[in-house]
Amino acid sequence: MSWIGSDQIMGSYEFQVEAGRWIASRRRDGGLTQEGLSSRSNISIRQIQRIEQGSQKPTIEQLEQIASVLSMNEASRRHLLNITYKLRNIAHSLPDDIDATIVEKLNPHLAALVDGDWDIYAANDSYKTTFPGICEYGNVLLWLFSSCEARESMVKWKEETELTVSWWKYNLSTRGQSSRFDDLYEKLRSFSFFRECWDKPRIESARNENYMWIYRDGEVKKIAARLYSSALGDGNHLFVGVQ
Repeated sequence: MSWIGSDQIMGSYEFQVEAGRWIASRRRDGGLTQEGLSSRSNISIRQIQRIEQGSQKPTIEQLEQIASVLSMNEASRRHLLNITYKLRNIAHSLPDDIDATIVEKLNPHLAALVDGDWDIYAANDSYKTTFPGICEYGNVLLWLFSSCEARESMVKWKEETELTVSWWKYNLSTRGQSSRFDDLYEKLRSFSFFRECWDKPRIESARNENYMWIYRDGEVKKIAARLYSSALGDGNHLFVGVQ
């Protein structure tokens, strides 16, 4: 069972993610029974059952014990804590004092300002050339799933797409669902590979590879890619790719 079923109607779902369902998914992926998780975490089997059913809210100490037994990385630990205690809704938008022309100043390197839903607010020419058509879509996720040019230009399209979806889930768990979510999710859920990515328990808050590989001018180009998060914790990011 996935942490959120892809067949759910998300427009009527307030994104109150059940931590218990996610714990159960991670437990099964790790090959553990409820009894096994109970004995290793020193949490009673009855409590494990109630936590996974969503009828008992685990304490922070219990979450840490479960995360340790299931060998969760830091991003997954934070995700588990946030979906249990910190869900909130925000409107993703760029702060008024952000100078969008910063992306032009970073030429010839790739640069773009994106929000927590991967909407693109500003991008320089290097970014647009490297990812053809992306600004016409206006959203990184829509471009990845909808555009043939995305598959043709990205050497590791599958890996980059899975990472972007897992990052979006992390943003949603930490900062809540924006007003944009319903429309974007409904468009993406028509793609079977999106549903596959969405149903996976994988959560990432950073790139797991330093480089992105791109087809351009008949050659494979290596780009050192980095996403810088806003210090305001508002879900906005500056993408920089050094060629």
